[in-house]
Amino acid sequence: MKKIAVILFLLNIYGFTAYSQQKYLISGPMLGYVEHREVAIWVEPALGVQTLEITYFPELKPDKKKAQKITIDKINPKPVKFVLKELEIGTKYIYVIKADKKLVTFNYPLTFKTRFLWEFRQPNPPDFSFMIGSCAYFNDSLFDRPGKGYGSDPSIFKSMAKSKADFMIWGGDNFYYREPDFSSVSGLAYRQKHDRAVPEMQELLTTQANYAIWDDHDYGPNDADRGFEFKQESRELFKMYWANKTVGKNEQGIYSKVSFSDVDIFLLDDRYFRAPNRMPDSVNGKPNAEKVMWGKEQMEWLKDQLITSRATFKIIVNGNQFLDKLNKYEGLTFFPSEYQEFTSFIKNSGISGVVLLSGDRHYTQLQKHTQITTYPIYEFTCSPLTSGVTNLKPDHPEFNNPDRVKGTLTMEQNFGLIKVSGSKSDRNLTIETKDKNGELKWSHVINEKELKKSK
Repeated sequence: MKKIAVILFLLNIYGFTAYSQQKYLISGPMLGYVEHREVAIWVEPALGVQTLEITYFPELKPDKKKAQKITIDKINPKPVKFVLKELEIGTKYIYVIKADKKLVTFNYPLTFKTRFLWEFRQPNPPDFSFMIGSCAYFNDSLFDRPGKGYGSDPSIFKSMAKSKADFMIWGGDNFYYREPDFSSVSGLAYRQKHDRAVPEMQELLTTQANYAIWDDHDYGPNDADRGFEFKQESRELFKMYWANKTVGKNEQGIYSKVSFSDVDIFLLDDRYFRAPNRMPDSVNGKPNAEKVMWGKEQMEWLKDQLITSRATFKIIVNGNQFLDKLNKYEGLTFFPSEYQEFTSFIKNSGISGVVLLSGDRHYTQLQKHTQITTYPIYEFTCSPLTSGVTNLKPDHPEFNNPDRVKGTLTMEQNFGLIKVSGSKSDRNLTIETKDKNGELKWSHVINEKELKKSK
């Protein structure tokens, strides 16, 4: 009844006939980045739509309506991004979408809340939570390999939409290019459009801010690197289909930073600058400086950001794993020069609060590495959302990983929910893994005091 009342209220305000989402939109809206006074909202219009308009107002001030209108390119229609500016700080907004002057209706509310200004105004940082997941495969029989589809039940996204998290981090392999996709730019564009439109995903895209990185399958072919022939076009499509606040530097890469409460999150690009995996690890007995995953520019950016950060927790997100030496496929450990540079920097810089997030592996685990610096470095690997699951057998070398926190190996569809809570100087980062139905599989609490360098 409440949902019906809201729809009737909006119709009464605007005097429009309501039309369903499917008639005018291929997918979206998706809430992109959210700041104190600015947010981005992404929408992909259906073919033939000529204009899209967003009208928005503070929930408690419906008379303070503002609107923004975008005209769609008739020749080359593309997704659009509304950047709503000069918003009120820490305020919940309601918005509606009109396509060709017709109100588009949804089975869920369209809202967002701007960031709260807490610094120098209250004693404790705001508590918050965010989700993370990777490896989302959506079956498409015309392009899939023969046999059973690799994709699993997409209803996990409906469970995620109920989590009430503040934002979502898409941790790479957010969809999977097939051979007919990455052989042409039009193929790349087809896959983005097709997979973003999955019905089960639509509510999730609206319920919280969304930030993304990529890994090989949503960048190009399997194990793709800097040699991918369409890497620049792939980057342009990333910019077109996601709404991160920034996307790399100097028109290269997609790395970026997200700050929320007392946490900084560094989103890394492990593909655009990446040397081939088969490049020699060493030259003349020394780590091969030419074999890089992140590249000089991105590594310099990451170091600078970590040094200047005053966040309680400094979370670094990468598609591939960082520290797991039992991983026999892809990861930072296969790039010895950068691995040594990164771990030495963490050890020698005096930086506290570092936590690592990764995906890719088609299973989930939490590792605790005590040999990097004087405090333990945790790495939470979270996967898969809907792709195939890796089932490690007891005789597999990774099954009894000595660095794994006991009880955290999860070999089924799942997503991560990370909660940050507590008073100043006593903040907790709680990592939870939930199954496709949103049921808790395990939970682990890390206190900020555990992640401080010993004197």
